[in-house]
Amino acid sequence: MKTGVGHVMIFILFLKLNTNNENSTSSGYRGVNIACSSGHGTTAEFPQQSQQITYSTVLAQQQFPSRKQAIVFNVVEDLPTFEYTLAVGRQIGPKNIRYASKISNTRVCIYLSNVESVENYMSSFGSIKIANQIIPARRLITPSQRLILSNVSPTIPLYILEQ
Repeated sequence: MKTGVGHVMIFILFLKLNTNNENSTSSGYRGVNIACSSGHGTTAEFPQQSQQITYSTVLAQQQFPSRKQAIVFNVVEDLPTFEYTLAVGRQIGPKNIRYASKISNTRVCIYLSNVESVENYMSSFGSIKIANQIIPARRLITPSQRLILSNVSPTIPLYILEQ
């Protein structure tokens, strides 16, 4: 199509963003691109109205489990990790399990959703039953308590302080 000088052809493209997200309250436009074609070849772009989620944003929001969220079982009879995960999932629910893997010294480590889940599991269950054997659980990191005594004279023997 021929256009004379001074005539401007403007193409506007609205890309509707698919928002099937339950938490979304509005369905905005993904972007507006306007291309102006006159004899000068100018192009203008407007900023996007809704933000796209980037990989770095997702990683910043992701909370990786800590060692305080893990429980450990000794491996019995070369059972797969899935059996241990299934047994723990029956006790506390599968939604509370984040990761499971085998670690050194023939042990299985299962990371739970939070530290409170570990506390509840250890106080309520503390073991699993696989292949007619009861396998006790323990925390990956045992909580330690530190007692600090300050302003104690060095002439007081250590055995008195330990009592």
